[in-house]
Amino acid sequence: MKPILLGMAGALLGLSFTAGWLLTPALRAPETMAAAAPPQAAHQGEVIGANLRRLSALTLATPPPPPVIVADAGPPPPDIAVLFRRDLTAVVRAPLGPVVWVVDPAGRLNRRVLRIGDTYRDGWRIASIDSSAVTLRRRGENRRVGIMEVAPDILLPPDHPRPPIPVSPTGVGDDPAAAPAPGVRRQLRRPMNDG
Repeated sequence: MKPILLGMAGALLGLSFTAGWLLTPALRAPETMAAAAPPQAAHQGEVIGANLRRLSALTLATPPPPPVIVADAGPPPPDIAVLFRRDLTAVVRAPLGPVVWVVDPAGRLNRRVLRIGDTYRDGWRIASIDSSAVTLRRRGENRRVGIMEVAPDILLPPDHPRPPIPVSPTGVGDDPAAAPAPGVRRQLRRPMNDG
């Protein structure tokens, strides 16, 4: 039975091959194929030009240009003299040379000692220390910060009440009753030592 099935499958395959060969239409004539093919350009420039003309004939909507985003620079950084004057705690004449104490939350007891050549912040180094001013230097720029100068109002918040300005030589204002008696020095409280 197997040889009969194999013979029938071979005969069927041969018959279908012959039918396909005889019933397939003939190919077109060469002149018909030449008319259907696009014309050959002499060089690539002609092809590119034809493609550009076809693309320009299309009506494509151009997208709007992207909006220009201007980064807000924000307020300028505060002046280093203002920051140093705010952080300055003391100027001390030490045996090894003058030092400056400044407020530093990361330092021991929230203070830090700076000597000549030490870095304060943002690359500013202490260039000199004397009894009236400290000079800071960064990349050839020098800033002289007066020690006894009054801090500008920029350090106070806008809603902070401004202290009265003394007008008398005693420095207590216009109230004569608040003035100390002559020869009496005012005693200041000493800070409590928690440690």
